[in-house]
Amino acid sequence: MIPPSKDPTIPIDLSRIERALLIQTAYLGDLVRTTPLIQTLSRALPGGSVDVLVIPQTAEAIKGLAEVGEVLIYDKRRRLGQFPQSAQLWRKLKEKRYQLVVCPHLSLRSALVASASRARWRVSFAESNAPYLFTHLVPYDPNIHIVERYLALAKALAAGEIVPDLHLRATAEAKAFAERSLREIKSRGRGLLAVFCGSVWPTKRYPAEMMALAVQETASRLDFGAVLLGTEDERKLAKEVERGLKIANINLAGETNLSQLKGVVESCDLCLANDSGGLHLALALGVPTVGVYGPTLPSQGIGPWGEHGRAVFADVECSPCGTHGGKSCPRGDFACMKDISPSEVADALIDLHRKGRR
Repeated sequence: MIPPSKDPTIPIDLSRIERALLIQTAYLGDLVRTTPLIQTLSRALPGGSVDVLVIPQTAEAIKGLAEVGEVLIYDKRRRLGQFPQSAQLWRKLKEKRYQLVVCPHLSLRSALVASASRARWRVSFAESNAPYLFTHLVPYDPNIHIVERYLALAKALAAGEIVPDLHLRATAEAKAFAERSLREIKSRGRGLLAVFCGSVWPTKRYPAEMMALAVQETASRLDFGAVLLGTEDERKLAKEVERGLKIANINLAGETNLSQLKGVVESCDLCLANDSGGLHLALALGVPTVGVYGPTLPSQGIGPWGEHGRAVFADVECSPCGTHGGKSCPRGDFACMKDISPSEVADALIDLHRKGRR
């Protein structure tokens, strides 16, 4: 094995790499923010694409991208050695005979998958939980945006021109689903505001009654309709938001798979979201998006990426209180969210709308 190196540049001739794999087994938001790295690497490789290994919940996000060759699935909810799922993955890795593996994810399991590939070149961050399983390590800078952090891997590989934009694409089938689902509300001639009502972490959810007020004010001022979105687990939350609305709206929370969700979001003119995967998904689809931040802050390197994103947050001394949020507010007052006025959120959305979408 080649000794791990922390050199800023890695002597790998990408023009000779015919089979490359990128491992990103984190959740939706992290995968979306990996798309600039995927695009940059694919352009530097002779075949013009890179295979990507993801978890089942996120696979549909990157399907349809020309820069992605094959999407491999690893279900990390199961034990690493559990059959038959693991056996199938190991066989696939052996068959593919990857020459290069790039792993922006820091977990031990991702490192074990990289090692199992037997690729000659295995590149990750020095802060990986298993750095000894990689041949080359790149310094991990926690003080820059996560997109720039991921792109540091491409720069270390001398991948050439950096592609900084988030990028996803809805399939033709997803666009057709959106057309059918939104036909009635669109027939009224209104623009559409997509609203991601929830987040995996309870403390990262803007209160439903305040979300409804922000949506109501925005839609009234712009003469928009609202499209409420979320997972099946977020149906109840979306229903709470819906009850506070007097403007035209449609509630699709729990009614779409990830592919269909891309089609619906791409059909909208604006998006409002908590600090969640939906925020980054909308930006990657070119939709101007406002993110509401509470227990986490953009200064942690997780803010909306690109000129069509905006973050709103309260100036409270206790925020941020963690890297992911939590199940409950440590102080019990939820000031980081409740101090954000619905009008402030509406103003940010309307300002973004005036600037247009890409």
